[in-house]
Amino acid sequence: MAYTYQLNFSVQGSDAQSRDHAAYVGSFSHNLPFAIDLNYPGPVGATSTNIQARRPNQNFGSILSMQSGQTASYNGLQISAVQRMSHHLSFNAFYIYSKTFDSVQLQNNTTQGLVQDFANSAEDRGRADTDMRHQLVVSMIWQPDYYTGENRVLRHLVNVVRFADYENAQRIPVHRLERHRCQLRR
Repeated sequence: MAYTYQLNFSVQGSDAQSRDHAAYVGSFSHNLPFAIDLNYPGPVGATSTNIQARRPNQNFGSILSMQSGQTASYNGLQISAVQRMSHHLSFNAFYIYSKTFDSVQLQNNTTQGLVQDFANSAEDRGRADTDMRHQLVVSMIWQPDYYTGENRVLRHLVNVVRFADYENAQRIPVHRLERHRCQLRR
């Protein structure tokens, strides 16, 4: 049975003009389902035309066995800050430093992910395809105060206008490098 441990720890501080927040977030999943091809074609003499001839049992195509032995983990540091300025202006910043690992490619909606070698799926453990090491979002919000009259409904309707601009700077996800095992034959 698959299970996940989720952890978090956060520290917050604030005063009249600013609010700061730092948090550690972690997730550790075990026994995730993954379909292993028990009749996977061998690598010797590999071409696209002889796939069936390279299978251990040539009478069958893929033979998928559902196994629960894969893992995934996420560790992240999240830092945010809000600085309120005068005249209804505020600046926000949010930064994440994180690392995501998985034992095989698990980021899809099926149990049949990708693996380089079904005979040795442990070689595929590494950074996940969705790993984004650094992410930074900075925004500015200005909410002008046009109407300050007595009518609360009218004041709410007129002052609901906000002007916002944000920048999102993130590192492009690094895809897993293909790892091939080179076998030399004598």
